[in-house]
This record gives sequence, C-alpha cells and structure tokens, in this order.
Amino acid sequence: MTDAYLIMFFFMLLMVSLSMVLVPSQTNGVNQLEPDLYPDGTAVINSMIQTSGAIGTALAISILNISQHAFLSDISDSYNAANKAESIITGVQNAFTFSIIISIIGLVCSLFIKRVKVGIE
Repeated sequence: MTDAYLIMFFFMLLMVSLSMVLVPSQTNGVNQLEPDLYPDGTAVINSMIQTSGAIGTALAISILNISQHAFLSDISDSYNAANKAESIITGVQNAFTFSIIISIIGLVCSLFIKRVKVGIE
C-alpha cells in the first residue's frame, strides 16, 4: 500500500511544477499584448486552462469507459468480479496512455515557443 506521505509529496511536487510552468508561459503570452489588454489576456488564459482541463478530464473518462465496455463485451463472463476489475485496469491504462501521448505532444510543442522581447514605451 502506498504511504500517504509519498502521495502528499508527489502532489506537492506536481503543484510546484505546475506553477513553475504556468506562470512563465502566461507571462510570455500576456507580454505580447498591449498593456491595456493585460487583464483581458489573463482572463482568457485562465478560462482556457480551466476549459482545457475539463475537456481533458472528460476525454480521459470517456476513454476509460469505452475501454472498460470493450473489454467486458469481448469476454464470456462479464459479471465476474475479477473480470470487472480487469476491465477497470484496462480502462485506466488506456486513459493514462492517452494522457501520456497528450503530454508528449505538449512537450514537443513547447520546444517551439520563442521568448518575445518587450520594448519599453
């Protein structure tokens, strides 16, 4: 069984990592706007983060459910508890595979982000 402190450590690491990624990227994106548009740009970025997170979660859960139902339809005894557990494991593995693929695509795309120099007015 996983220790609760280990889970808390990795969750804290995730939160720190997210802030280290989101703050510079948001600053870089907002810097390309006129100063009077900074609040609007920040609002759009924050809305897109929330919307993207909701869409990604919905897609991952959909993949989990589709994989689970596909696994259960391929076996003869779909009411067996062991088979149901195996179907959930298969669905979770497919959802994580989807998440890893999206993360790799994001990593590759991040390599092409260029820093914009902001001039003083």
